[in-house]
Amino acid sequence: MTDDFYAVLGISSTATPEEIKSAYRRKALQCHPDRGGSHIQMVQVNLAYEILSDLDRRRTYDAARSSTSGTSTQEAASRDAHAARANAENYPKRWSDFEVWLSHLTGDFAKANHGSRVDGFYGFRYPTVTNSVSGWIFIGFGIAVVEIIGVALFSSSKPPMNWVLFTKLIFFLGLGGAWIGAGVHRAIGKSIRTVNGQTQSADERTSNPEPHAKDHVVKCEKCGQKLRLPVSQGDVTVTCPSCRNQFSTQT
Repeated sequence: MTDDFYAVLGISSTATPEEIKSAYRRKALQCHPDRGGSHIQMVQVNLAYEILSDLDRRRTYDAARSSTSGTSTQEAASRDAHAARANAENYPKRWSDFEVWLSHLTGDFAKANHGSRVDGFYGFRYPTVTNSVSGWIFIGFGIAVVEIIGVALFSSSKPPMNWVLFTKLIFFLGLGGAWIGAGVHRAIGKSIRTVNGQTQSADERTSNPEPHAKDHVVKCEKCGQKLRLPVSQGDVTVTCPSCRNQFSTQT
């Protein structure tokens, strides 16, 4: 592997998901073309985040970075990077649009309300999620993955399993997969809220929205233009959209 994605985001190889997310926001602020960066820099930052924010891709990437990794691991990491590059290059080119895009990307997770409901006929409890499209996608994905694994395992059993028992097993596996998908989605949402300093409940976030509470306002040293920046915990370089003056500030 030639690309050091940890170095791109300025973090260590032991960084937590929360640290990766925070680092991505800082780098996006520095490297976005509308903030004085370049398209190449932004693509590299997006690519690093695409790889490191995905647990499976990160695991493969870490293995490929090892000097003892084999050819198959290197090839798998290269395939992941190639697949991730398409998303990395597809980002809003205007900073204001990018902020909205980033908020939508994380907000669908952070605003989710997780719960459960008991089936009135069979009495089974299954997970539910509101205010989130990605929540249902995760639940559906969990069901599909676990059931595919179940079908692969039980269909090859000898002697062949009774179809009634097989159907029941697949049902319970799907129910377990739904809970796994909902649990992963809940964990990601919690991590995002932790990064953003949002520890209140989803109901409180809905009834008491504070869309700009975490923004930081700075003034251009040359023309006096006021700029609203997201809090990023560190020094950043900003390009004024009015006079194109570049200056450093702490947010």
